[in-house]
Amino acid sequence: MRKFQANIILSVIKIGLFVQLFVVSCCNALALEESDRLVKIDTVSDKKAGRIFLTVTNIMESTIHLYFEKLENAQTSQPVPYDFVIDAPCTNKTILEVKQKADAPWFYAFNYNYAYGLPSDLPTEDYIYSLPYDASEHFGCSQGPGGKFSHAKGSDEEHAVDFGMPSGTRVLASRAGKVIAFRDDSKVGGGSKKFKQRENFVIIKHDDGTYAAYVHLQHRGVFVKLGQEVSVGTPLGLSGSTGYATKPHLHFEVYRVKSGKSVPSLPFRMRTPKGIVTQMKEGEMY
Repeated sequence: MRKFQANIILSVIKIGLFVQLFVVSCCNALALEESDRLVKIDTVSDKKAGRIFLTVTNIMESTIHLYFEKLENAQTSQPVPYDFVIDAPCTNKTILEVKQKADAPWFYAFNYNYAYGLPSDLPTEDYIYSLPYDASEHFGCSQGPGGKFSHAKGSDEEHAVDFGMPSGTRVLASRAGKVIAFRDDSKVGGGSKKFKQRENFVIIKHDDGTYAAYVHLQHRGVFVKLGQEVSVGTPLGLSGSTGYATKPHLHFEVYRVKSGKSVPSLPFRMRTPKGIVTQMKEGEMY
């Protein structure tokens, strides 16, 4: 139930002195509120040039893919498509410039995707994860790998698991690592895809270059800070139903970043009261 990629199209049309800025679409053609974007790319233009700039909040590792859908009578300061990474939050950081080639009407339209995390060539460790909640509690798997609702086979979330749990349940780290992104300001959620990108979450980076996502947390229900090192069992926050969620649950997945537009989930093993489970099954209690 998570999409840790955003796909936001911004078009800038410049003819003479007139400049128009449009937020055309993002994620499944459903627009996000400005405050719902943790990675924001905007532009300003004058008669002959434009500046594309970046603002990043609550993220210390991200991979971004920026490409132009149209570039007429204009040239860019970097070859495009332009792939780059960020390793710290930033405000109004210039990432690209666009200049008019000849004294005539000019046009550019660009699109970007981003992923939470960085690509890595490190081999994926065969790690056995702990359950993301206290050992005294037991919750059912409400959607397992390959689930029809949002974990379809072949999708980036194919290997994710949803744990059905009441709002306010403490969510614990399943593996040691560093907090590289989080969100806790969303108050909304529901079963419509318009709520995608509206979830509260924590992203943990592991020492083999993989990441774990803990998603749909409560409003102001995140306990950790950006850059914080966590151990197995460290409380990360409280479960909830923010974002694309029909009922309270915790979405958990392990993933690896391929690029700003490819974030495939990975199979994982988890230690449970039933032993080490390779693939959790819907309806089973753990």
